[in-house]
Amino acid sequence: MEASPASVVSKKDGSVRLVCDFRKLNEWMQRNFYPTHYAKEMVHSVDMPKYKSVFDH
Repeated sequence: MEASPASVVSKKDGSVRLVCDFRKLNEWMQRNFYPTHYAKEMVHSVDMPKYKSVFDH
């Protein structure tokens, strides 16, 4: 299994953002599919997060 490389990229406003490429890690993950009809209940049961992560595919 390989490490997920991290990089620092510049944002338009001049600040920086830490990004990590998880594509290799995703190849090792098992895909589990669950019904989504309870998703709204799950979202409402979780407190507001202190931090936020964004993943793209």
